[in-house]
Amino acid sequence: MAYLDGWKEFCYWIKMNPDAPLPDGVNLSELYRFAARYRLSYSYQGINLQDYPEQSVEAYGCLLGVFLAYSAFEQLYKAVGLTQIRGKHIVEEWAIENESIAEELRKSHRVIDFLHDKVDTNGLKRRIIEFKLGNNHNILILAQSIRHLVAHGVMTVHGGNVNSKTSIGFCNILKENLDNKTQYCFENYVLNPIIVK
Repeated sequence: MAYLDGWKEFCYWIKMNPDAPLPDGVNLSELYRFAARYRLSYSYQGINLQDYPEQSVEAYGCLLGVFLAYSAFEQLYKAVGLTQIRGKHIVEEWAIENESIAEELRKSHRVIDFLHDKVDTNGLKRRIIEFKLGNNHNILILAQSIRHLVAHGVMTVHGGNVNSKTSIGFCNILKENLDNKTQYCFENYVLNPIIVK
C-alpha cells in the first residue's frame, strides 16, 4: 500500500483518541483528503499512450507525476491550516530551499523560460524570475508552475524546444523533493505533535 510513513500510526491514534484535540489549525477531513491525494500520487506509475514515442510518454507521465505530488502537498498545506509557524509565514517554512538542487534545475533554462512564458499570474512569473536569477533557491516555485500549467492544459513536454530527456530529469528531481518535503511536513506538523514516540 502506498501510504505516507506514519499515516497508519496517525489513524490508529485517531481511533484510540477520538476526543483528543488535533494540533491547532489541523482539519481532519482535509487531512483525509490529503491522504487520498498522496496515495494516488505515490501509487502513480506513469501513463500508457499509443502512437507516441516512448520518451514522450515517459516525459508526459513525469509531468503528471509532479502535478499529483504538488496537489497532495498543497492539500496537506490546506489541512494543516496554519498561517505562521515559529514566526515565519508558512509559505517560507514550507519552501524547498536547496541551492545545489536549484543550480541543477537552472541548467534546464529552456524549461524555466517556458514556465515563465506560459504561467498567467504575475506573482508566479515574478517568483520564477527571482528563482532563475538565483535570488532564491525555492524549487517549489517550479513545481507550482508545472501544476498550474498541467491543470490549465498548457504544459507540454516539448514546449520551448525542450527535449523529453530534459523534461524527465527535471520532473523527477522535483517529484522526489516534493515527496520528501510532504513527508517532513506531515511528520512535523501533524504526527509529532500528537504522538509521543
